[in-house]
Amino acid sequence: MLSAFSRLSRGLSGGGARRPSVAEARRQRARRKNTVSGRNTVAGCGSVERLESRALLAVDVLSPIGAQSLNSGDAATKIDLADHFDETTITGTVVQFTNNSIVSNDTFYIELFDKAGPERTRTTPLTAANFLSYVDAGSYDGSMIHRSVLDFVVQGGGYYAPTLPADQVGSNPTRISEGPTVANEPGNSNIRGTIAMAKLGGLPDSATSQWFFNMGDNSANLDAQNGGFTAFGRVLGDGMDAVGAMGEAQTYDASNYYGDAALNELPLWNAPADNENIVRPDDFLTFTSIDRAAEVTYTVQSSAPNVVTAAMEGTNLVLTPSQFSGVSTVTVTATSVADATASAQLTFNVNVTGGTTAPTPESVMSFTSTGLWLLNKSDGSEFTQSTFAIWSTAIEWDAVLEGDFNGDGLMDLAGRTNIGQWWSSINEGDGTAAAPDFMIYWKPSLNITKYVSGDFDGDGRTDVAGISSTGVWWAGMARTDTIGFSNSRMGAWSPNLQFTTIETGDFDGDGKTDIAGLATTGQWVGLVSKAGGGWETKNLGFWSPTLNFTSDIVSGDFNGDGKTDIAGRTAAGQWWAAIANADSLGFTNTLIGGWSTAVSWNSVNVGDFNGDGKTDIIARTNIGQWWGLMSDGTDGLRSNSHIGYWNPNVTWTAIIAGDADGDGRDDLIGRVATSSELARGRLWVAKINDGALMTTTKWGFQSIAPTVESRDLFFANF
Repeated sequence: MLSAFSRLSRGLSGGGARRPSVAEARRQRARRKNTVSGRNTVAGCGSVERLESRALLAVDVLSPIGAQSLNSGDAATKIDLADHFDETTITGTVVQFTNNSIVSNDTFYIELFDKAGPERTRTTPLTAANFLSYVDAGSYDGSMIHRSVLDFVVQGGGYYAPTLPADQVGSNPTRISEGPTVANEPGNSNIRGTIAMAKLGGLPDSATSQWFFNMGDNSANLDAQNGGFTAFGRVLGDGMDAVGAMGEAQTYDASNYYGDAALNELPLWNAPADNENIVRPDDFLTFTSIDRAAEVTYTVQSSAPNVVTAAMEGTNLVLTPSQFSGVSTVTVTATSVADATASAQLTFNVNVTGGTTAPTPESVMSFTSTGLWLLNKSDGSEFTQSTFAIWSTAIEWDAVLEGDFNGDGLMDLAGRTNIGQWWSSINEGDGTAAAPDFMIYWKPSLNITKYVSGDFDGDGRTDVAGISSTGVWWAGMARTDTIGFSNSRMGAWSPNLQFTTIETGDFDGDGKTDIAGLATTGQWVGLVSKAGGGWETKNLGFWSPTLNFTSDIVSGDFNGDGKTDIAGRTAAGQWWAAIANADSLGFTNTLIGGWSTAVSWNSVNVGDFNGDGKTDIIARTNIGQWWGLMSDGTDGLRSNSHIGYWNPNVTWTAIIAGDADGDGRDDLIGRVATSSELARGRLWVAKINDGALMTTTKWGFQSIAPTVESRDLFFANF
């Protein structure tokens, strides 16, 4: 083994004492005479014609897949897709090569000539079996191209690429352990795009592990030399682009550098001179894996993944019914591994019975500073953006609210301008809204300081409400005879009280929305519906001002009794909940957990993230960790659960909770804010898994310019 010093002092040469430029090195390689020399080499010829990539591939449907009927809770059903699709131009075993290319695709495929088929004169079963024995043993994983001759061959299968820089001990390429020799099987021509076995000069049956790609038409030279070289496979599709990139890599005479004569035409991605003449692991043309592969790849999609999930297991389509009933359309696309344009598709319905009604996946709506309402519609697995509505930017919008203002089960939008007009955009159900409707007028002199929405009269339609600076609550009650609001005075709170937060919910369990406000005196003041109609102001409870509650105050059903509760975090990190009383109007205070004060907390969200029917509380720390006060089946103190991590260096413009995939459990949606054109506006959904950390995946992209502000973000069934 050469010492690090001798390597550094001796260096690599490009065929002479002077290291040539890339262009000169290529000219030298083109002039170099290729002759048989050493173990497992290939004799050569001069410059040859380059042939076009092979792309004459086709995928056919053998038989349709019939409608499937499944029962909720049943075991998964498997369908072997190999019985339904066929790549008609591929008959032999397919092998996938994955390399570390820095200039081309890193994956390409070859077909072995172990079966009769196109572009072969004969089959080569012995050679194919020999090659697959190395593939199946993983012997080629981590191997490298150790010889390259321009327009002639690219040779591998002989060495493993070093894993250490060349100035460290143990950094020489090591030889692959060779198995028995294989009998020669000549007869297929060594034309460009074929793979053939390398062997010893003068010994036709001496091939073991090494192989080479023919980079040109070498038939005149190699088909008869040394008993003929066995071409045992062909590169598929445009795979020669990747092989050609390896053939274009600059070569070096590394025989002295590594003390191995067989490395005198070693290709490298990077010039060692760029790294003080030290060859590093990434410089080698390395195959990270060489594995068997199917002749087609499959992508599957379920239109209702909350009803039935569709996944692949080898060539088997796996259909798993959920706890929900419903119908899903499953789409299967089979694509040739060698040509992305060669594909075929099948669709069929899956009917799941015996479960509960499936929730509708919730979508994301945002209002931009340019007046656009952008809808990111969820299909259960991704968002698709469209323009939902356009509002005027000539006026200012003091309030923007969502709700079902006409009672059709779809979310609509409503806003109040700075001149007192209420307008709405009613959902048409097709991803768009009707032209804005004038709803009602509130005098600007009312000086509304806080707006809320909810079904205050229990008629199934969303109403709007606001509190004035004098403490009077005004409501715009959704009309049943037309699109619009009717004004109503709901009640009044003392103008002497200042409120730090206002929450809405059904605090008494009567099916109507109530309003609760926390005064600086610690009183929880409520505006609740009366049995005979109308509303009244009630004292709901008390939080001690000495606890110094932060702005992290949220509402939800924390004990699963169907009534809305309120929780808040103190400056000392304690989470206290005002639990709605079971048999009387009001709250009972309960300590439900605590968070560390050694870190700062942001993006506090509530939702039923584990699907048990009780509201959980989650938040992200300043170091990116997500923690949750997750319900655990009890109504008392909850333990903290570490549920995930988001990069703290990424700026998020909004993080909200909702059920993006319609599985009955809430997810998190976050939108990236960055100056990067590539990353800006990406919408990420984090799924909080049972007993594991959240899984975060990119679901969509909100395409807005960096100068456009997205001010409101809603998660609902739009």
